[in-house]
Amino acid sequence: MKKHIAILCGGSGTRLWPYSRSNSPKQMLDLSGSGKPVLIESIERIQELGSCTLLGTKELKKTLLGLCSRFEVQAEYFTEPIAKNTAPAIAAFSQNVLNQEDSLIAILPSDHSIQKIPEFHKNLNDAYAEAEKGRIVTIGIQPSFAATSFGYLKCSPRENSQVLSVDQFIEKPNEEKAQELIQEKTTLWNAGIFVFKASVFLKKLQEHAPELYNKISTLKKDLSNTEEIFQTCESVSIDYALMEKLDSISCIASTFSWSDLGSWEQVKEVRNTEKIREVDSSNNAYFSFPKKEKDISFVGTEDLIVVEQSDSLLILKEGSGQKVKEIVNELKKTENPILSRPPYEERPWGNFQVLLDTKYFKSKKIQVLPGKRLSYQSHKHRSEHWIVVKGTATVILNDEEKTVSQGEHIYIPLGAKHRTWNKTDEIIEFIEVQVGDYFGEDDIVRYEDDFGRGE
Repeated sequence: MKKHIAILCGGSGTRLWPYSRSNSPKQMLDLSGSGKPVLIESIERIQELGSCTLLGTKELKKTLLGLCSRFEVQAEYFTEPIAKNTAPAIAAFSQNVLNQEDSLIAILPSDHSIQKIPEFHKNLNDAYAEAEKGRIVTIGIQPSFAATSFGYLKCSPRENSQVLSVDQFIEKPNEEKAQELIQEKTTLWNAGIFVFKASVFLKKLQEHAPELYNKISTLKKDLSNTEEIFQTCESVSIDYALMEKLDSISCIASTFSWSDLGSWEQVKEVRNTEKIREVDSSNNAYFSFPKKEKDISFVGTEDLIVVEQSDSLLILKEGSGQKVKEIVNELKKTENPILSRPPYEERPWGNFQVLLDTKYFKSKKIQVLPGKRLSYQSHKHRSEHWIVVKGTATVILNDEEKTVSQGEHIYIPLGAKHRTWNKTDEIIEFIEVQVGDYFGEDDIVRYEDDFGRGE
């Protein structure tokens, strides 16, 4: 039977502020230190197991597919026209699959870290085999500590089978309850991984969530009524809408290593701290994005995690990472633009880092990958000066091609059409200084773009 893998690309990662922002959420970030966003790592580890589709919002579509192009991984995209949590998205995707051909579907998060990949493949294939029998299957994670930020699956063994039965979904417990749960060998963390046949899932949805099913079942093959359907759907998670209501869910106990990268403590477990000096100190960590070559010292401190970006600094005591989202909530109250405006962004063509942002000018360091080019664009509110500091750039300015080498400068007047193109085999780097009265990323008129943005 054909296999589809759907990767959920929603979520904002508020506990990973200031690295995670609304315009650059958790799944787009390099959290492990591999040089790749966690979404790309998620796609790479499942490429041989089935066709991959990203489930995400229309706002992120071009950016996420652009990252796929940059890192040369294959994925389709199923657009959520309106973010309504996981249940409507999974239901609509399943209906779309069934409209073509009944198939096996695996639902995976986009932003988790998984080690022991062969074991992960085995567990997922075991889940596929169980799902072929007409069962809904989840993969539970062996707990390594008494987590209060995860849900749990209380399971029981089946006679003559390695597959467990899920008896109860347990919401995020308090510390005392979590300590009790991890003493039970068949109680596992709920990682939000599900495997099923499209037809079986939709039949269960019809039985236990008929209102959602009745809406999703009208989905047309050409998806032309997707937005109309989503507008009427309740925002609800798949656990609450369906999984917790089922009396028979199979569970595969994981044998791979897993982290949901949901806090700075968990990032610290998978990413090496940058070089630090400690005097009368222990267990401190420092992370900067992008990495800064600073001399960092801790004196008389223990268990501190320091996270730095050019516009923000977070200092937290290990064990309090779940409270970082409270900072985000405070910033939301004042509509602080720092929530959505990351000073460093990976783009399909390379990356940029904001060096200085003032009322009358803004400067950036921009890197362009070999063979890539930025969109052909113009600005209504700013002119720009570019100084190439590494490599040789090809600049298109009002349809005229110019070569700008290391140490040379070019001026981009207000309203001029322009783009940078790296025709070489090495990364080029230039400093951009913007002068004007507005420097937002939305002050871009695109005429041509290799990644379909603005067209």
